[in-house]
Amino acid sequence: MTHKLLAALTLVLAGAAPTAWAGECEDNFSKSGSIFSGTDFSSRVTVKDLSVADALGQVRGIMIAEKMDVITEDAETGTMLVEQRSTGTTRAIPTLINVSASGKDATVQMTVKTEKGQMAKADAMRPYMCTLFAKLKGGKEGRAAAAQGAKTQDNAHVTVKDVYVFSREVAREAKGNAVAV
Repeated sequence: MTHKLLAALTLVLAGAAPTAWAGECEDNFSKSGSIFSGTDFSSRVTVKDLSVADALGQVRGIMIAEKMDVITEDAETGTMLVEQRSTGTTRAIPTLINVSASGKDATVQMTVKTEKGQMAKADAMRPYMCTLFAKLKGGKEGRAAAAQGAKTQDNAHVTVKDVYVFSREVAREAKGNAVAV
């Protein structure tokens, strides 16, 4: 009987970690700005027993799996910029990730920045961001996930374009938002 109770308790505690991060994510979630000025959606979680470099490795793998482009990453400063690809009807949406050390733990902050005129609802962004945070793991499992994520490359979405077509796209985007270019 004791073994069954111990096994059940272990399962409950193992399943509680992502839920705890999801709760922390929801508690730390904030929205600022408006459709007229652009909106920032932000949240953060602290992952136990995880280094900054390992957190960035995991985030890289998670974001590429989400069809995001990793624009830049810097393990020294704990920063990463990823972007949802633009399509024929939507502009790219940048996401800033900052990771800082908190003793033996890593605090991961994510900010999704929409431009003026782009619509996004907090009720949709909160669960999306918290789902991404729930994928982060600490300890031995986190280090293994980080090693795998750090090697992840997004070769499936490499695009070959004519230079003239590409320059026209950049010029068109610059008219709408020079900062994004």
